[in-house]
Amino acid sequence: LNAQLTAAYQSAGVPVADVASAFDSANFTDTVDTKEWGQIPVNVANVCRWTWFCDDKYAFDVHANTIGYAVIAGAFLDVIQP
Repeated sequence: LNAQLTAAYQSAGVPVADVASAFDSANFTDTVDTKEWGQIPVNVANVCRWTWFCDDKYAFDVHANTIGYAVIAGAFLDVIQP
């Protein structure tokens, strides 16, 4: 769905922020050691750090936290200020 939306917006000349790349979403290869979960893929660690998904209080909530929104804003900034 993301690829189709991106293609549609880009064909209309609308800039698209690449949030998936900002979160390194496709990277299941590289890993990182974490205190909470041991060694996990970088993209999983990013989701756990930048959303509420792994939080005890808000478990499985995919919405960004403050840091995540800063990462998302950076992706938008990359598009509007290349």
